[in-house]
Amino acid sequence: MEGDSTISEKFDVALTIKNGWCELSVETDEQTHSFKATFMRNALNNLVEATLALAEGADVACVLWGGEGNAPGANVFLDMSLDHYGNMGVAVHEAEHWTWLQPTTKWTPRRGKCLLEAYVPFSGFLVGLTRELQRIRVNDTDESAFITQWRHSFPAAKFEALERIGGRHGYIPRSKEELNRLSNP
Repeated sequence: MEGDSTISEKFDVALTIKNGWCELSVETDEQTHSFKATFMRNALNNLVEATLALAEGADVACVLWGGEGNAPGANVFLDMSLDHYGNMGVAVHEAEHWTWLQPTTKWTPRRGKCLLEAYVPFSGFLVGLTRELQRIRVNDTDESAFITQWRHSFPAAKFEALERIGGRHGYIPRSKEELNRLSNP
């Protein structure tokens, strides 16, 4: 992809939280990719932090989306970078080692095989992710903003910052009725 300035027409993100797993699905022009993270680390919060950092002017951000075990694609790095035109380069690589989860392991963040590359408008990614977070906040959190199925608190302050910034990029919060209708087709 190096030097390729073709912007992907489609880069849709979806988040599904269930039984201590958070699945990130990314649909591109070519195919759909799914990556699962375990609750043992808070990858969802890290994704929100990385996106917020980019929205606030960072040039690059990285998230370890870590699962369990060494199956292909079970542990990946999501690397994101912004250009001067408001577009985002995305590369998803397998983690070369899956032992990051073991507390006694000396581990370095080495990347393996590239699973996904895309060049997309950052505003579309920001709006799509913020909509997914709004859906999670409404449908998957309890009264104390705890995501029971994820076993972590919802990153409310960071989400609200993304909402404010997202408004400049076309984000409009959905009503609870619309969110319920989308969640229960």
